[in-house]
Amino acid sequence: MRWSRFMVMLASAAIVAAGLTAAVMVAVAVAKPPDGAPGLYSAWFEGLHQPHGGLACCSIADCRTVEYRARGVHFEAYVSRTLFPGEIDNDQWVTVPDRVVLHGEPNPTGEGVLCLFHGTVMCFVPASGT
Repeated sequence: MRWSRFMVMLASAAIVAAGLTAAVMVAVAVAKPPDGAPGLYSAWFEGLHQPHGGLACCSIADCRTVEYRARGVHFEAYVSRTLFPGEIDNDQWVTVPDRVVLHGEPNPTGEGVLCLFHGTVMCFVPASGT
């Protein structure tokens, strides 16, 4: 059977569409909100804004509760590939820039919250009281 030019173009389009669908499914699987966030904390996460300039901290899909520590006058957050798949190559402590720390922000999670987008720390909220 000889394929017409239209049939070849149609088959090519179907292959491209299948590839794009798979890529979107992977992106959706990776971009998940923190455990317990939907409903309970989703409005709080979506309302986070950087302290200077008021830019959004991204979205709920970019924020996770993390282990963190104070190093002198700065914070460091532990970023793992498990929590932020596709964002980093190795689990590591990252220095949180002072300009993205939301000091005094009530934090209902009781843990540190880090918002990371394409490997860049967008916002950090320490546990309430720290």
